Amino acid sequence: MKDFYDLVSHSGPLGILVAIIFAVSILSKALFTLKRSIGQDRKEFLDFWSLQKDKPDDLWLEVAVRHFFGTYLPAGLIRQIIKRHHPARALLDICESWDFFTYDQKSHSVKWKHKWHEKSRNRALEIWLFRILTIVFFIAAYVFLKPFFQGEVKGNVFIQGAWAFNFSSFCLASIARSSSLKTASEKSHQWLDLTR
Repeated sequence: MKDFYDLVSHSGPLGILVAIIFAVSILSKALFTLKRSIGQDRKEFLDFWSLQKDKPDDLWLEVAVRHFFGTYLPAGLIRQIIKRHHPARALLDICESWDFFTYDQKSHSVKWKHKWHEKSRNRALEIWLFRILTIVFFIAAYVFLKPFFQGEVKGNVFIQGAWAFNFSSFCLASIARSSSLKTASEKSHQWLDLTR
C-alpha cells in the first residue's frame, strides 16, 4: 500500500486522475457483471413462470413488471393499469415515480406517500429546489475538479478527489429526484386518478 501511495504522490495530479479512472472502470465492470447475473436470474425465473402466462396470477404479474420496469407494483394496481389506454406507457411512468406513492390494499387506491406531495404547489417547489441543488452541486464538483485539470492540486489529493466525486454524485442524485418527481406530478392525475 505504501508503494501505491508513493507512486501516486510522485506522479502528480495527472497520475491520480488516471488511478481514479482505473479504479472507477474496475468498479463499473464489477457492477455491470453483478447486474447482468441478476438479470439472468430474473430471466430464468420468468421462464419458469411463463407456463402460467395464459392465466397470470398475482405473483406472475408482479414479477413480470419487476423484470421489465425494475419496480415492484402490487398486482391489483397492475390490473387497473392494464385496463387503461397505453398500459405500457402508464406502467413506465408509474414505475419511474413509484417512490412517491403508496398503494392501499383495502380501498385499491393509490395515494401520495407523503402529505407534502398532495399539493401541486409543494411538488413544484421541491422540483425547483432540487434543480437549484443540482446547480450548486455541479459548481462545487467543478471547483474540486478544476485543480486536477490544471495540475495545481494543493493539499491531500485523495480528499479533494473524494469531495469532487461526492458532489458529482449529489448532482446526479438531484437530477434523478427532480426528474422522477416531475414525472409523478405530471402523470399522477392521468394514470392514477389523483388530483393535481
